[in-house]
Amino acid sequence: MTNNIILPSSLSLPKYLALANAIEEAISSGQLSPGQQLPTHRDLAASMGVTVGTITRGYAEAQKKGLICSTVGRGTFVAKDAQGDSLPELPDKDGNIIDMGLVTPLYSMDPPIQEGLRQLLDDVYVQKTLRYSDAVGHEYDRKAGAKWLELYGMHVTENAVIICAGCQHALTCILTVLLNSGDGIAVDHLTYPGFKTLAGMLGMKLVPIAMNDEGMDPHALDVACQKEDIRAIFVMPGHQNPTTCCMSQRRRNEIVRVAQKHDLLIIEDCACDLSPSRHFTPLAALAPDQTILIAGVSKYFGAGLRISYVTASPKLRDKLSRAVRNTMWMASPITSRLTSMLINDGSALSSLINKKEEARLRNRLAQDILKDFEVNTLSDGFFMWLKLPEPWTGAQLEIATRERNVSIFCADKFAVGTGSVPRAARLSLTGPADRDELQAGLLIIRELLSSPPLQQALF
Repeated sequence: MTNNIILPSSLSLPKYLALANAIEEAISSGQLSPGQQLPTHRDLAASMGVTVGTITRGYAEAQKKGLICSTVGRGTFVAKDAQGDSLPELPDKDGNIIDMGLVTPLYSMDPPIQEGLRQLLDDVYVQKTLRYSDAVGHEYDRKAGAKWLELYGMHVTENAVIICAGCQHALTCILTVLLNSGDGIAVDHLTYPGFKTLAGMLGMKLVPIAMNDEGMDPHALDVACQKEDIRAIFVMPGHQNPTTCCMSQRRRNEIVRVAQKHDLLIIEDCACDLSPSRHFTPLAALAPDQTILIAGVSKYFGAGLRISYVTASPKLRDKLSRAVRNTMWMASPITSRLTSMLINDGSALSSLINKKEEARLRNRLAQDILKDFEVNTLSDGFFMWLKLPEPWTGAQLEIATRERNVSIFCADKFAVGTGSVPRAARLSLTGPADRDELQAGLLIIRELLSSPPLQQALF
């Protein structure tokens, strides 16, 4: 527990803010490493000649930035992903990179936008889409949203639907209007990076919960709720990102019981739920009064349309509609209308069916090439979770593949808290343009894993 935190000699900021900045600088320079334990509040206060309260406030600011994590009874540690923004960015497509990092929606199989635009031109109400509308969206478009939600097992009327500008906008609305800075949110100890960065930006504390092959462990969640101040839970029960876990009906029931016991808001993200062949009752149907379900279209058609559908109880819907109005007034009515047309004329469903079939073919290809390694995947899922042989780590493989012009995401990007990061990586099966490109990327990964990482570094 070395103190590598040095405050500047002259402070233009309050000491607690200067401490948070000093922690960030120590991490950036490599003086503090991911997972390294920091001094106790009392010890650091004594060594720096400041009050314990200053250290407490400084640590709190650093935690808001996602730099450190505190665990009751264990101490304070540098976050596993503190050295970089865990939210993946679009790769530079220079024609040489095989993108197996971002999970994209098989763009080449999207429904033809020209036909949808022609329908939009013939719509007698299209001119009205240029006007301000209700924050929740037009009734016509909410009806289409209710139709899309049926694919997830949610049977609601248009009055239960709110239209947002994509799933990330929906998450932003939920966190800003229903939770407060400093609130604890229970998440899988490996979770969606976009939620990590959003919660960090808003100053909310993510509490990692242990997982098994069905996702979040309900007993571990119950224990955490007794030790930590947890207000909400974020889960992806149908196709967990990144591990591909799918909650059984029994597991869903158990998670709901724990959430009800501790009065937790349930945020159910169904971004990838239509790729698995297995379907169970959504948490929102099991606990409608305290669950918000988000269903986007981006993974199946029209990522650029930026449309998602949210359903929740009337009390929660009223608050969420205000959040939509306060963030952007309304999701774009013209793209909402175009999305509705693709749903209503069957184009969206056809796209989904075709993409699921292509995903099955890509899964078979990947499992055949990587048959000597342990992978978790769903038969028609868009990504797989590759468990690495020792001594490989995910970070080592991500660097090695990048040197061979293949992009993947290591487990570190998804890690929350101070626990050990598994030797694993998430491989996108839909990022490559076609199966030939996917095969080329998989063969490079197989070749790399066939030798220890130190040997590979010599090449």
